[in-house]
Parts: sequence; C-alpha cells; structure tokens
Amino acid sequence: MQAAPSALRVPADSESSRKRKINDARERINRYVPGQQANDDKLIACLHAFPDWLPEEGVDFVVHEVVKCGENDNRLYQCFADLLRSVLYIVKLANMRFSVAASPAELDETQYDESLFYEMCARRDGYCCVVTKQMDTGHWESLNRPSDVVFGDLEVAHIIAIPCASIVDDPSRHAGTVWESLFRCFPSLRRTCTYEGRPNDPSNGIALRDSIHKQFRKFGCALEPTDTPYVYNFRTYKIYSPEQEAFLPPDRKVTMRADGVQGVPLPSRDLLACHWRVAEILKASGMDEVVEQLILKWEDMKDSSHGCLREDGTSDVSEYVKAAFWERIAEC
Repeated sequence: MQAAPSALRVPADSESSRKRKINDARERINRYVPGQQANDDKLIACLHAFPDWLPEEGVDFVVHEVVKCGENDNRLYQCFADLLRSVLYIVKLANMRFSVAASPAELDETQYDESLFYEMCARRDGYCCVVTKQMDTGHWESLNRPSDVVFGDLEVAHIIAIPCASIVDDPSRHAGTVWESLFRCFPSLRRTCTYEGRPNDPSNGIALRDSIHKQFRKFGCALEPTDTPYVYNFRTYKIYSPEQEAFLPPDRKVTMRADGVQGVPLPSRDLLACHWRVAEILKASGMDEVVEQLILKWEDMKDSSHGCLREDGTSDVSEYVKAAFWERIAEC
C-alpha cells in the first residue's frame, strides 16, 4: 500500500470562526475581475460551487487556498485552474475514457483483470442494473428467457476511474499528484480501494444499463448517499427520454444489495459520494459542458494524424492536459 500523500493540515476552528472564514472566502471570490485567461468567466461560479458541495474538510481546504491568495487575482485564477485541472477535468476525463462492458468470450492477459471485475460486480448485483433492475440480456438468455423479466444490455462502471495507467505515463509521478489534490478535497478517499492501487476492486464498480452508464460516466447522473445505509438518491442532470424514464424508480431511491453473494463488497459509499459531489460541482459551476468539450477536443487531437500523444506511451500527459486546457492548444 502506498504512503498517504501529505495532506494540508487546516487548523480546527470554532464553528463561528469557520463560518467567518467561509464568508471571507466567498467575498474574496466575488471581488475577482475576469480578464483574458481561459474560462475565467466561470471562476466565480466554480469557486463558489466547491464549498457548496465538498465535504467539510474539503471546504476548509478550498477556503484556505482562496484566502491565502489575498487580493491577487492572478493567484486566485491559479487556485481555480488547479482545482479544475486536478479534480474536475482529470476525474471526468478518466471516467469518460474507461468503461467495462460484458466480458468477451476470448481474453488475453491484459483483459483478464477487467473481465474478473465485470463478473464479480455483475454477479453481486444479480446481473441486473442497480437503478432500473433490468437484467443483463446474456444472463436472461441463460435462464431460458423468462417472459416476466425485463432485460437489456448491462455494463459495469468504474465509479471513479483514477488511477489508470492509460491516463498517466508514470503512475508513481503523475497519479500521486492527481490523488493528492483529490484527497485534499475528498479526504475519505484514503479509505478506498483506488488509493490502495486496486481500481478494479468490486467496491469501485456498479452494474448499470448501457444507457445509464453512458450518463454516469459523463456525470450526467449520480447516486447520492442518504442517511439510510445502502440507500441512495438517483440524481439526474440530463434530460431522459420517456422510454428511459419509464424504467427509473418512481421515488428515485436505489438500494444496494449483494443478492446473497459472499465476500464481494458493495459499491463504496465514499466513492459514490465523491462521484455525486463532482457531478454537482460540474453542474453548479457551469463547467460541465466546457470540460466535456475540451475532453472531446483532447480525444480528437490524440486520434488525428497530428496528435500530440505518442503511441509508445512516453508522452507527458500531465503537460499535454495543461496545455490543451489552459493554453487552448486545441484551438490552434
């Protein structure tokens, strides 16, 4: 297990002192004057969204970072840029690029781990979407096509897809930096399998219909933890067709069950909470579409004949992301 990244220790304050610091940070954010830097017209809304939706320790970290900028707008912009690049952009990039569909009939060694991940999560979830309860088509056929069971294509989603070797060139160098920023905003992630270097642990997976998974990986829907163990509110941030709406739970409540499978952990509440909070920040900040378009441009550049990524995996992705996102290389 890796050593925990050094987290910023924000001194504990009384409740009144803490509220005062949060108000001071919000007032400072409101004094920002947009200039000519990339996406700085979104800075105020975005920096307000982080304390609105982060857990308490994450709020304290962001407030500390804002306040220490003083009246220097360039420093405040850098704070904004760091949060977007290290939290919103990289998390959404990872989730949009990685998904696990039904396990293939023939596997090579590189596919084995993800195939096992799929099988363990799908079996734990009863080969059904946890939201719609529709059964996987292949499993439905293996049961002789029962007429009273609704079925469809099932996929297994990574809740949080970082760290992944395909996202970073040198996990020991780049992934640690990404995780350090995430841990400061979401301290509970230190308890999860992803921090321990096991992103394909079943606690980081969830069985979803293909249409639900498409939105989940883009943060167009999320599962908000409730005060009741294993019960979540299904939140949607995109318009669903009437056909899709018909299969969603009427009360939008989703209960996680292991269906009698022993030894396979349920989806992590901490990871689902992180996914939900990122979705809320993306929506509230107005950055959701901006980040998605930049990711699509990133993919177009990578796939084009003039792309900046080398096939041998030796490209410095962190510098590429920085350039594409903040220096608008995608528009050159």
